[in-house]
Amino acid sequence: MTADLARGDIFIIDRDRRLRALLSTALLRSGYRAVCFADDHALLKTARAQRPACILVEEIAAWSVLQRMHTADYLVPIICTSEAGSIEVAVRAMKGGAVDFIEKPFIVDDVVRRIGEAVATDSKRWRIAAGAVDVSLLERPLTRREIDVLREFVAGNSNWEASAHLGISIRTIEFFRSRLIKKFHARNLPDLVRIILTGNGLAPGSCVSSCIECCDCEHRRCGDAGSVARSSSAEA
Repeated sequence: MTADLARGDIFIIDRDRRLRALLSTALLRSGYRAVCFADDHALLKTARAQRPACILVEEIAAWSVLQRMHTADYLVPIICTSEAGSIEVAVRAMKGGAVDFIEKPFIVDDVVRRIGEAVATDSKRWRIAAGAVDVSLLERPLTRREIDVLREFVAGNSNWEASAHLGISIRTIEFFRSRLIKKFHARNLPDLVRIILTGNGLAPGSCVSSCIECCDCEHRRCGDAGSVARSSSAEA
């Protein structure tokens, strides 16, 4: 076991008590802590206050978890397991937002390895927050508030977490999220994060000063109007 559980928590939903115990032991050896839940409701309630490194959920609860996480733009890797193992189930899981699909019965150590791969891939979201990529060098003009919100999303934070960190309302976070998605021509928030992390939104040699608009005039320049825009401007 590692000296500290720096790799984070793995949330698990599985009806097989013996399998949960085996997974918990194997994950602990790899530096993770397994947190098991009886159902999707308990997991989702905890997830609102505590962000896991990854979620491993069997098919019976997967659809609810995937849908709720997608609705909340909760960017945590989710791996779905199923005894069915059909192509249809796998495709549905991946389309629903799962990063991996594992057929039962499986080898526990293989699952832990795939969890590690999912966590490693997800950790790339932290590159902007850690300063590895300077969002002020993006080719599309961004306001200072948009940069703050974008950092939160790329760090993998939910609307709730971004709201708490920045001290602005969830409604304002949603407003800026929508505007960022439009500016980068993304399909949704996960696609926006992908665009940023793959460097598709970067302009080599861009000047910082030319990429940041004045917060006082952001709504006049972008043409946004309405109560949400006014509220967002005030909170910015």
